[in-house]
Amino acid sequence: MVKKLTPEKKKKISEISRVLQESISSVRDLSYDLRPPGMEQLGIGRTVYQYCEDFAESNNISVDYYSAGIKDLKLEFDTAINLYRLIQEALNNIRIHAEADQVIVRLVASSPNIILRIEDNGKGFDVERRLAKALKEKRMGLSNMEERVSLLQGTMNIKSQPSKGTRIFIEVPCRERKNGR
Repeated sequence: MVKKLTPEKKKKISEISRVLQESISSVRDLSYDLRPPGMEQLGIGRTVYQYCEDFAESNNISVDYYSAGIKDLKLEFDTAINLYRLIQEALNNIRIHAEADQVIVRLVASSPNIILRIEDNGKGFDVERRLAKALKEKRMGLSNMEERVSLLQGTMNIKSQPSKGTRIFIEVPCRERKNGR
């Protein structure tokens, strides 16, 4: 014998279903961010392009992305994923702190290096003061970026001034996979 559901129970089931759908969506987004499915097939250029498009749409921030010389590179996975993470971290920092509405992302292979440049038109900051404060407060954004660049044996330069936006310039050695690996 099947009992009819009361309106209260229907409402509760509907709420549980909504929360479950949101949880599934969050897990998908997290797993996508951890290891973007297109990275191996599409390469870093197309994967970053898609990420920038999604970020712009989700955050109402214009992202002007352009890459050059990247399309046919078969980067080592560590290099590709760390470049991707650098872009994620920079865009996330912009979203949280910069109050910017426009971002420029350039990813260029210029042998023997890969150059990543990210600029925003946000409120800017005093770089030295922010880096010192970030260490004291155990903030991870810029520190994570510096660590990733260091792992790639590259350099990172941040230029920013209050009310003048921020420019991040990263240069890392171009390491391609050997024998398709």
